[in-house]
Amino acid sequence: MAAPPAMKDEDTTDNTPAPVQFAFPNEEGGVWSYPIFSPHMLRHVYASLQIEHGVTPKRLQKLIGHATLKITLDTYGHLWPDEDADRARVRVVWNA
Repeated sequence: MAAPPAMKDEDTTDNTPAPVQFAFPNEEGGVWSYPIFSPHMLRHVYASLQIEHGVTPKRLQKLIGHATLKITLDTYGHLWPDEDADRARVRVVWNA
């Protein structure tokens, strides 16, 4: 497969850089263009990676700057591992 054509920044009249987009080749030889990563999206990615690496809820609250632990848990609580459920799955496989 040939490399996709290089993406060029759009010309702007006020000399500000054009937004960066990520491009990946598609089956037709063109490119898939993905939307710009916003600071808000990057904040969620950062929080998710912190959780994946074992950060506690209280520590993440401080890192993200949430006023309360409830906000942090309401937003990201589903990303922390459920150890009881994990142990139950292991028991099912182990006893099979």
